[in-house]
Formats: sequence, structure tokens, C-alpha cells
Amino acid sequence: EEKRKEVEAQLEGLNFGSAEEAAPVLTLPDIHDEVVGALRQAGYQTAGQILDAGADALLQIEGFDQETADAVLASAQQVQQGN
Repeated sequence: EEKRKEVEAQLEGLNFGSAEEAAPVLTLPDIHDEVVGALRQAGYQTAGQILDAGADALLQIEGFDQETADAVLASAQQVQQGN
């Protein structure tokens, strides 16, 4: 009983975060859901990751052409500026 109280006291001060904090959802204004889904499947979770990757990396995603990559980068830039 004493050990249980000790453990509870230690856990009381810890913040495990919420599920929302742990898994950000990638959203890009004006970009089709299918494109956002392809980005998620390719491992991109944030607008910052997309911007860091650049057009050449985006063009490696199946179905992405230069127009799609440019639109995605422009949208990611808008998201970053909003943060």
C-alpha cells in the first residue's frame, strides 16, 4: 500500500500529453485529400517537413508532377506563416 502511494505521487507530476499533441494531423489548404494522403503515406506529418524536403523530394512521390509539388509547397508555406 505504501509503495502504491509512492508511485501514484510520482506519476501525479508527469504530463503524458494528449493524443492530439502526440500525432499532428497534416492539413494543407487548397490541396486535395488524395494528395495530402499521399504525403502522409510518404512520411510527411508537418508543413515544415514538406518545406524542408523541397520539390525534388516531392516529385519522387508517385503521381506528383511539378505543378502538384509547387502547389503543395505553396500551401505548406501558407501553413508555416500562419504558425
